[in-house]
Parts: sequence; structure tokens; C-alpha cells
Amino acid sequence: MPRVSREFTPTAPEPDWTNPAHLRARARLEATRRKLEDRYRTDPWRFLVECVQTLDQITGQTRPFPEKEYLAEVTREWMEYPLVAVKKSRRMLITWLFVALYYWKARYTGGAKIGFFARKQGEKETEGSNELVWRAHFIHAHLPALLAPREITYATGRLVFPDTLSEILALAQGSDQARQYTFTGVLCDEMGFWEQAMETYIALRPTAEGGGLVTCVSSANPGFFETIVFDRVPGGRAA
Repeated sequence: MPRVSREFTPTAPEPDWTNPAHLRARARLEATRRKLEDRYRTDPWRFLVECVQTLDQITGQTRPFPEKEYLAEVTREWMEYPLVAVKKSRRMLITWLFVALYYWKARYTGGAKIGFFARKQGEKETEGSNELVWRAHFIHAHLPALLAPREITYATGRLVFPDTLSEILALAQGSDQARQYTFTGVLCDEMGFWEQAMETYIALRPTAEGGGLVTCVSSANPGFFETIVFDRVPGGRAA
């Protein structure tokens, strides 16, 4: 994953809060932030296209999340069905879409526990499911300044909102890992290439049946993932 260079920006002087003009400006800013938070709390698609930046993995450029109809349709499916499986191809931004949606879920749901699963967790933040959590951190770090600031703690494989105790965790495939937590939502990336896809899926089914979300995505590859995409597993939903 290309890394983004960060240039030093001088810190602006602290406003004089005894100045009435500064107080009025602050009040307008806080009112705007409250309005935006109310808007985005119930509309993840607006949050994505108006707030989220992605990183082009080829050029290393930061880009606004694109307002494309196929991504909006997948978002609607994700909001409607507890279990969604999506076969993806390169440059479709499907993984970025679901990382952003689950970041939104963690940001606006108190006590949410989100699991990002991959074939391996990895050791570095640029590997395996750790890299998915890194993407969530990238999204957080590049939100518009007009959004109300939210404190997070981030370490490789874990992002936490301390004020609401919501968190996003990186995990490897496997039934034991899947049963470790009671999840609000789960993203399984490149599931078509997992050796333990069926075992992990079976262990995660209670999440979808208990009111949570399970999202499986992968490039095309014969195997268990195919049975989910084509609704051969009861309760599946292809997108």
C-alpha cells in the first residue's frame, strides 16, 4: 500500500474567545457540525460521497469517494440485507466501499464491534486484515474539517472510538477467530481464496441471524465463496 507523505503545517494561533466575532463564528461552526452529524448519522451513502477520501493504490493519490450508481446500489443492498456477498473485479472500489461503510457504522453506533477478516491478519499494518483497518484509519484521518472531530486510538489491527467504545478489529480466517466476539458487523475480504471459508462463514452466521451484518467480498475464484454469491447457501444474497 503506498503511503501518503505528510508535510508540516504551522499551527494557527488560538482564537480570542473573548472576542464576540470569534464567539459567533464558533457558534456557527458548531451549529453546522451538528447539522452535518445529524445528516450523516442516518445516511451512509451521503457520508461516503461527501466526506470519504480513498487512496489510489497505483498512483498513491488521494481521491474523493466516487458517486457511482453501482456503488450506491451495493450500499442499498448492504443496508437492507444482513448477509451480502459481492464478486468484485479490480478498480471497482468494492473493498474501499465496505471499509468506509463499516467505519461509518463504528462512528455512529455506540458499542459497535466490527471485524475485518482476511486470509491472514498480517504482521505489519500494510498486510492482511491489518491493512483493512489501516484503510479505516486513513478515512478517519482525511475527513473534512467541518465534521465534528472524534478522538480515536489506533494501533496495527485495531481502531477504537473511546467515547462510545466502538472498535474495528483485524482478524484472520477461521472459526475460532469468528466465535471470539459478538460482532455488530463483519467484512470478509477476498474470501474466495481462503482455505477455511466455509468454517468461518458457518461461525459467522449467528451474527447475521442475530441482527448484525456479514459482508463477503472476493475476486472470482471457484470454491465455497461462489455458493454464497449465487445464493446456493440459504440466507445468502448476491449483490
